[in-house]
Amino acid sequence: MLLKLVLRLLGDPIRYESTLSDAVGHDPTIESLDDLQNNGSYQALRRYLASETDSASRQLCIEVVARDTPRHEIITRWAQEHPDDPNAHVVAGLQAVRLAWRARSGARANDVRKDQWQGFAEYLYLAEEILEHALQLAPDEPMTHASLVVVDCGMGRSTDVAMGRMAKIRKVDPTHFYGYTNLLSMCCDKWCGSHEQMFQLARSPNLAKPGRENLGVLIPMAHLERTLFESVGASNAHWRQPEVATEIADSFDRGIGRPGFHGDALTPVAAGTFAGVFHRLKDRDRCHRAHQLVQGFYHDRSWFLLGSERGFKASRKWCGA
Repeated sequence: MLLKLVLRLLGDPIRYESTLSDAVGHDPTIESLDDLQNNGSYQALRRYLASETDSASRQLCIEVVARDTPRHEIITRWAQEHPDDPNAHVVAGLQAVRLAWRARSGARANDVRKDQWQGFAEYLYLAEEILEHALQLAPDEPMTHASLVVVDCGMGRSTDVAMGRMAKIRKVDPTHFYGYTNLLSMCCDKWCGSHEQMFQLARSPNLAKPGRENLGVLIPMAHLERTLFESVGASNAHWRQPEVATEIADSFDRGIGRPGFHGDALTPVAAGTFAGVFHRLKDRDRCHRAHQLVQGFYHDRSWFLLGSERGFKASRKWCGA
């Protein structure tokens, strides 16, 4: 049954392709993408995920590879040939999540067509089926729970469900980047929560402790979510509030932007969001410092609200990075 569901991914016209620039500075992910895209092989990816124990590195690799949907038939073959490999099903499940959002489009809910909603629902059910199977194989894999949070969000479930998943994630990895960032998106007003719940999560004192610097990105993410579907006037008014700029700057300065900070594989992803927001706030110095941490890493999750790759390049030029 599971493999039949996975096979429904084959031949899908949607293209959501990762490129090698999505993994600048992280050689295992580059090698895995190169093997997928140029050799049509999943072997490098399989070897790497089987041996990697660093959480940030695993998260980055799974996230970037899962977005490489033109190669989903290779991941499907991996799941077929190694049905007891949980990593294959985590990647395949997260690919289905990404395809669900592509099928829905980024439009407001009122503007999404009936066929887009149908595709969205079908991919979400597919993703849940695959990810639940992955949990049977590896119940403590945090990335599986984090991916299911996105499924919960799309299906309109209570945030209590996602909070339960997050509790399981924290037992294994209390700083899990995609667990927290996915949960933040679900807690926002336009999905299953409220602005108050979203900011309460982003401002949690536990997330400001040493070793959790990447999670400072929840602050600018919350402000982005807060203004996503507001009118231009209301959005501009929000960003002009001095306390907004101060809160985001403080989160950066005491976290990944502090002198001497040494990040991990996910720091460029967090830095990309900070860079975009500082560009929006006209904070050229912090924008430049954030781009130095980005090191040319372009990730659409960070920039789709800010003009995508064109906006990313314009921002680097503007701040002199």
